Amino acid sequence: MVSKEDIKKVLANHELQEIEDEIAINMCCTIYDNPMFIEIERQNIEDSQLPIDKIENYFSLNRKHIVDFSIILLSQNGPTKSFARGASISYCIYCIYVYGQPEKLLDYLKKRRISKASKVAMELMSIKRILDERGCVVVR
Repeated sequence: MVSKEDIKKVLANHELQEIEDEIAINMCCTIYDNPMFIEIERQNIEDSQLPIDKIENYFSLNRKHIVDFSIILLSQNGPTKSFARGASISYCIYCIYVYGQPEKLLDYLKKRRISKASKVAMELMSIKRILDERGCVVVR
């Protein structure tokens, strides 16, 4: 079980904050704090069944990749004015599934009750193809 304290620790992760700052700079948008996001991301990590240390390690090893992935994802629906601090936890989890366990991606999205999960899974896999074409390398 993932605790609120675990999430607060992840949110305080220096690398996560740098990733989100870089996304905000590149997208000319702001980051806002939302206390409710702690529970949202707690449930997200729990549903992913990924250990927190794996997520934090992925931040460390794949910073540029998470930034590039996030920028493409956020840009798909037009300009983004802001996003919540901690949103890159979700983007990181998407990357872990897309690159390491693509066969489990759809089940994870359905578990998260993502609307049109099949379509979202295809969109996430298309971001992978875009980044692969750019020669982006992921460290696992």
